[in-house]
Amino acid sequence: MFLSGVEHFPERIGFCVLREGAPPEEIGRRALAGRALRVSRGLQDLGLRKGSVVVLVGEPSVGWAVTFAAVLLAGGMPAPIDYRCKAAEFERVMAVSGAEFAVVSAASSAAGSQGHGGAWKLVALERTGSGGPSVEEMYGLEPASPVACSETDPAVVLQTSGTTGNPKCVVHTNRSHMELFDRWTELTMNEEDRVLSFLPLSHNSGLLNSWASAFYLGAPFYQLSRFSVSGFWDAVRTYGITWTALMAPVPAYLLGAEPSSTDRTHTLRFVSGGGRPELVAEVERRFGIRLERPYGSTEATIVAMSLDHDRPAVRGLTREQAVGCSGPPLRGWSFRIIQPDGSEAPPLVAGALEVNGPSLFSHYLNDPDATSRAFSADGWFKTGDLAYVNEFGELFFVERAGNAIRRSGEFISAAEVEATLLKHPGISDVCVVGVPDDLRGQEVRACIVRAPGSAVTAQEIFDHCLALLTKFKVPRYIDFWEEFPRTSSFKILRAALNSDPATWIDRYK
Repeated sequence: MFLSGVEHFPERIGFCVLREGAPPEEIGRRALAGRALRVSRGLQDLGLRKGSVVVLVGEPSVGWAVTFAAVLLAGGMPAPIDYRCKAAEFERVMAVSGAEFAVVSAASSAAGSQGHGGAWKLVALERTGSGGPSVEEMYGLEPASPVACSETDPAVVLQTSGTTGNPKCVVHTNRSHMELFDRWTELTMNEEDRVLSFLPLSHNSGLLNSWASAFYLGAPFYQLSRFSVSGFWDAVRTYGITWTALMAPVPAYLLGAEPSSTDRTHTLRFVSGGGRPELVAEVERRFGIRLERPYGSTEATIVAMSLDHDRPAVRGLTREQAVGCSGPPLRGWSFRIIQPDGSEAPPLVAGALEVNGPSLFSHYLNDPDATSRAFSADGWFKTGDLAYVNEFGELFFVERAGNAIRRSGEFISAAEVEATLLKHPGISDVCVVGVPDDLRGQEVRACIVRAPGSAVTAQEIFDHCLALLTKFKVPRYIDFWEEFPRTSSFKILRAALNSDPATWIDRYK
């Protein structure tokens, strides 16, 4: 796929980084493939062999993109991780993955890691002058011949989001990724698109659904080094961007900016994303953008996609129902809903979502027990999500199964309580979690971010919930936050929602 850049639209941009206040850093498709083969030579000279895991840590850059391609062309397995990771997180990934190499930028905390003890090699992205190997110094080497790989050979290693615990290392094969590019692009992208992403390159959506899919087709690709509302719109208008993905809460950030006469003066054709029904409707009204909602995960890539909102299967649904629909399965994919007794649920009944399809991951790296637990006896992946399927066979995501709360024997949907809280105009963001309770097993804690200018009180929030929810679902605790900790892919980091219980406001006191 990367070598296709030599023949297929060779002069088009293969990767371009946009940094505010700096000129764009770009490389053409042919140049990227050629440089990657030179770096491949350098890495192989250092001992990289087919199947070697290479942890890649760095901000978006041409060097990062070249190195990612170089590892694959050498038959290795690139394992990109968030460039903002702490040294301890980096060390954990190195240990779990069994990586033999780490390629890191000087700005990363991983650059100062001293824990390898000779077990793996450290390679700098930039020239350092320290005498150690660097990617930049490899640009002058003779190109290597690409190492032949089969469809079933492992390719890229990505980490799960780790919102509630330590991430796992997810392995996909070459075939899995190529199947993803084929199915995903036939629905969402074409070779004349101009693709923009601000999502991290260590994440499925930023790496595979955006950059790699664009390279697969030959579409020019632009990467924002940092997201800002002004930087996003400047990039869209300057480069004639037609394709992008807006992960929550970014649509809310765009709506939070002052309305402008230029709100609809853009070239965007396809925008992947989602959010609350009223937010999705406002994005369409103000910007003329329809947010197309996919369902997928690091393990399962993209499983379903909701595109034609006027198709017969969606007619008759309310706007809220249509916005919550992830659509029918992609070609070759299937999903089923499993009830607690192990039987398959009928339409409109929620249960545990299991999926099966052509771009499913092969295993968790060095964790056979977790891999075994992740699959059913007949080979379906247990997503860990609650969902239901309507009478037309279309998927509706409900929530992560682990987010459900059991209070005095009653199951409470965190998603339902969150949706109710967000109906209050004084609340801009919310995350509902369970907390241990000696009497009831668990209690409901609502972490709240007030809307700008709001002074909504806990009592007003309790009253709001009591008016709209069955009493046992009403949060016991209100915990106010200025902002939530998030992963690099903008998901709320539930595992980091730590605060002093003495500051929580108790409904019973």
